Amino acid sequence: QIQLPEDNTNKPFAMHLRAGVVLLTSNPAGASVWHGRQLYGVTPLLLKNLPEGQYDFSLHGPGCEPYKVTATVSRAKGEVISADLKSTLGSIAVTSRPPGCRVYLDGIFKGVTSADTGELLLADLAAGPATMKVEHPSGVFASGAITIAKGTTLERSATLWVPTHSLTLIDGKKIVGLLLEQNEHGDVVLEDRNRRAERFLKPQITDIKALSNEEIADFFKSADKDGEKNAANSTTELSRKDDFSMSAPALLQELKRLTIHDFNEMYKGKQILLTGQTTLRQQQKGDKTPAMLYFGHQICARLALGTSAEDWEHISAAAKNNAPISVRGICDGIKDKAVILDRCIVVQ
Repeated sequence: QIQLPEDNTNKPFAMHLRAGVVLLTSNPAGASVWHGRQLYGVTPLLLKNLPEGQYDFSLHGPGCEPYKVTATVSRAKGEVISADLKSTLGSIAVTSRPPGCRVYLDGIFKGVTSADTGELLLADLAAGPATMKVEHPSGVFASGAITIAKGTTLERSATLWVPTHSLTLIDGKKIVGLLLEQNEHGDVVLEDRNRRAERFLKPQITDIKALSNEEIADFFKSADKDGEKNAANSTTELSRKDDFSMSAPALLQELKRLTIHDFNEMYKGKQILLTGQTTLRQQQKGDKTPAMLYFGHQICARLALGTSAEDWEHISAAAKNNAPISVRGICDGIKDKAVILDRCIVVQ
């Protein structure tokens, strides 16, 4: 009588390495495997015919921190060791408006933002502090200090006011500004150098012309001769996402909760979007003393020089109606028992 074996094809089974074998893998792959000063190869690496015992290996991946592992070579069983390598590099996602701007890191050219989206991803960058500059072909630029962190992508945007177009209206008036929008009907939205946007309908316009980089540079030279600030020589800071968004009472609570040292460690140098009711307002004096907003006697927001009349009207109207306002600025830490926010702008 013949007895057929039982059909076990549907039962799970496990595969094991042969005794005396070690398999080293890493994420990402391609890490060199060292034992002392001897290089064994790169991951994934299968080691065979090693004498029994323990082996201390060091894995070195490109742009990754060294990773140390201990493998046991045994005649009884094999061993699989997997290593997740930590990157020592970081990335920056840059967005520029207008698009087509050159990007520099510490003075070294890194690329141009997309002509369509204004975006550029800079990958595999050494971690640490750096200075980034975003420059329009006309010479207008924004620059600022950044810190590239290991294994993360830093997001930075630069909004440069560049007069991209010239409009001629039916009354003969010419308007130069940054084109924000142009629809299929021929209507356009133009932003002037004070960042005020205005819509012009097709029947109002007799001609619209895109400015060349040379014409843009000439515009700033002409403005400089007229006594205006030459934006082509400005060093506007790169904008970034708010590190903290909080109300004035919440910030005061943090001031009470933390020591001065701990408060400065957490908030100094960070960008804060602050919302609250002002208790005292001081307008700008001359060209060097900025306008000040006080949220109680322990929070002072120093506005950026050149705060517009429109912003001050917004501040005054909010105070008259006992309404809150929002400002965005860089925390300068605690000085004379008060929190100082510097270079603030009014957020409407």
